[in-house]
Amino acid sequence: MKTASIVLAFAASIAPVAAQADSFDCVLDDPQIINESDAGLSGSVISFGENAEPWSFRLITSERTTAIEWPNSPIQLNGETPRIQTGPEAFASFHVGRGPCMFTEGHCGAITHYSGQADGSLSLLIQPIALTRTEDSARVPFLAYLPGTCTPENHE
Repeated sequence: MKTASIVLAFAASIAPVAAQADSFDCVLDDPQIINESDAGLSGSVISFGENAEPWSFRLITSERTTAIEWPNSPIQLNGETPRIQTGPEAFASFHVGRGPCMFTEGHCGAITHYSGQADGSLSLLIQPIALTRTEDSARVPFLAYLPGTCTPENHE
């Protein structure tokens, strides 16, 4: 019996520690777009109207994954994906989903990049795959980005 207790204690001591997940409430600012013309690059806000609700969702991070809980996401940004470290306390992930999608005619995709801040919040930037039509009906990619902030859940 004593041997079994020692074996169990040893096994418990070498078992991997469960990775802690951190949860955040995220709110996005108005989407932005970069326009290209003969005059160069310029930026503008994509407006959904004065009474539009801000886009918000839950972000859960663990040692290896980023999960987004946003069931009604207009860009199909929902689910769990692997994350990669891009710098100290900075990570990125890539989400894909089936349409319909706000910025494309078919499937959706977006890079989510976030970095930890001194107050425990995250600075967030989402770059969805985006496509538009020109005056002659050609389809061309364009750069859209959605900046935001995530605060830790249970933050007081």
